[in-house]
Amino acid sequence: MFRKNLLKIAFANYVYKLITPVGLKLNMSLLLTFFLIQSSNAFEPLVYMRPNETPMFTELYQRYGLLNPPALHVFDSAIYLGQPGEKGPLVIPSSEVFFNEVDKTLRAYHERIGNQELFLDPKETKPIFCPSNGSLQMIFGLVYAIAMTEPEKQFLFVEKIPFYSFHEHAISYRPYPNARFQGFNSPSEIKLNPGETLVEFVTSPNNPDGTFRQPYTQANIIIADFVFASPSYGSDGTGYIKDNIAWLSKARNEGKHVFAFNSVSKALGKPGYRLGYTWFPMSDAYANSIFHNFFSYIWRLTVGGSTPGTAEALNLVSALLALPDAGQALRTDAFKTIVKRHDLVKTELLKRYPGTEVTSIPGSPTLFAKLHSSDIPKMTGEDILYKDINVAVDNGNTMGATDDFIRINLCGYSGDLAEFLNRLAKSQKYQENELLVSSANHCTHTTIHGRDIPHYVVNPNDCNIDIDARDADVKITLPKFINFQRSNLISIRKIDDSNHVITVQADKLTTTIKNKDEQLQVQWKQPFFLNGQWQTVRP
Repeated sequence: MFRKNLLKIAFANYVYKLITPVGLKLNMSLLLTFFLIQSSNAFEPLVYMRPNETPMFTELYQRYGLLNPPALHVFDSAIYLGQPGEKGPLVIPSSEVFFNEVDKTLRAYHERIGNQELFLDPKETKPIFCPSNGSLQMIFGLVYAIAMTEPEKQFLFVEKIPFYSFHEHAISYRPYPNARFQGFNSPSEIKLNPGETLVEFVTSPNNPDGTFRQPYTQANIIIADFVFASPSYGSDGTGYIKDNIAWLSKARNEGKHVFAFNSVSKALGKPGYRLGYTWFPMSDAYANSIFHNFFSYIWRLTVGGSTPGTAEALNLVSALLALPDAGQALRTDAFKTIVKRHDLVKTELLKRYPGTEVTSIPGSPTLFAKLHSSDIPKMTGEDILYKDINVAVDNGNTMGATDDFIRINLCGYSGDLAEFLNRLAKSQKYQENELLVSSANHCTHTTIHGRDIPHYVVNPNDCNIDIDARDADVKITLPKFINFQRSNLISIRKIDDSNHVITVQADKLTTTIKNKDEQLQVQWKQPFFLNGQWQTVRP
């Protein structure tokens, strides 16, 4: 109460001084300065650098002409998806056809890029392919299956620090009376209670630091998170595939129960597709015993996969498989991009905050660092970057580290990263076109005949559109490309000399093209995910 009254007195005294003639001029100056500062900050958009988005791949697919791959996989969304292999014959025949198609396509993809053995034990004779709506569902489903199948047993889930936060969350969010989680720096820190069963999470390449990981304990149950085990990540851009297969084969040969899974979120840079998957090793007696609870979690307690999202994922996979190198050039560009970004962010971070320790490696999809600042320990590293430069990053404490650790996404849009670097550097020294490495710059060419297609809707893969309107007027619709920060520069040209008109229409734009060889260039822009709109340029 005393403190409250003291504040009232202080505030009243300040107001009195403010309205006196002597104080008015000074305080008006101070207020004007304050509002100018606030106005300046108000127009500085938040830069979101938390690592659950991968639009760097959108930029690469744009350069490679893969933003709208041929629809080779078409699924009826009116069909309900069930899960094969619960008990006896499959109840829903349509689901069996769906899963077989997804299974076949993904097997071909993993065989082509050389990492199939990570997910499919060559000795496994009865695998059941299990898709889900993402790797999180895989993680939560496996923990549920292990804990609920033997509720009388106690389980300790462990992982080396730093670790992916949702591994811990899968145990603590429920929580389970018979399961707990412990992060460790050294296996000697692990103290099992009497009768407790050890389960180890292994993520390789590791999230958040990109390092190679293998089991560090003698756990007989291993959950292998291989979402980054693709030739875009790791210190050498191989995803440590050979090294991962080596320790995985050893564990399987020793009779350990290994549950490995993948996700297109990281492997293809497409979290919006919502597709995670595993091949459940049913020849393993223990795996067989927990499968019914895994099934229950994926398809009863939560919601399974999406037919449109899965179809789009398979269309992209098929387009990559159709390339002579199965998309390896693109994956190499992705690797070179994150290496370059890691080096630049590290450089500017150390200049802005001397003494900062970067513990992640070039080739990691995220930068992980212990921030050094005079504001620590009063503030977390996450809060310091938000306060200083209005940038959102992750707090490392959810990954087993301390509050001064931060995790920064390196797989975001180049424009966001350029702004982040410029704010760190306090100068406009970086441009977005410097922050993407691409060995391709594919530009599609489409010809529209008004007789056959009087109305054409532009898609993100479009680049050059020629229109023959000799037989009819043509309407071109520019839809909103929501969350695409920048589209191709799209050129629309009339190639006939008729009197028919081409109307180009967007949400807040209508214009016409009337003359032969008349050209209109349009581009969608939505910087920082704000105020998306089409802009026009007449050459």
